Amino acid sequence: MPFASTVTNPVLTGKPVSDSDPAAVDREHDTVSECRLRRGQVDDGRGGFDRWEAPIRNGLRRMRDRGELHDDTDVGRLALGTLAALQGGLLLTQAKRDAGPLEAALDLAIDQISHHLT
Repeated sequence: MPFASTVTNPVLTGKPVSDSDPAAVDREHDTVSECRLRRGQVDDGRGGFDRWEAPIRNGLRRMRDRGELHDDTDVGRLALGTLAALQGGLLLTQAKRDAGPLEAALDLAIDQISHHLT
């Protein structure tokens, strides 16, 4: 079943969005996003990403503190790059409906971390 046929608009009609009306899918997304903003479920985007980036950064920092990463490793930049790879991979995986982009992005992120191993 195509994705668009499973999307509903709980705010306006609750009826399925037609596969033949891409504009309806866009309107659906905009309406739901606007409602979430009003309810405070979505912020400027930083809060959600900070919640992901912090544990990655903290884990990399612990690796560096244990001597597993070179002392001069910029764990903040490495964490940000890892998160960017994850998010980009997820976006492309969803768009293509194929896990290949996520696998490739995470492989590259892990390879980058491995370059900093002692």
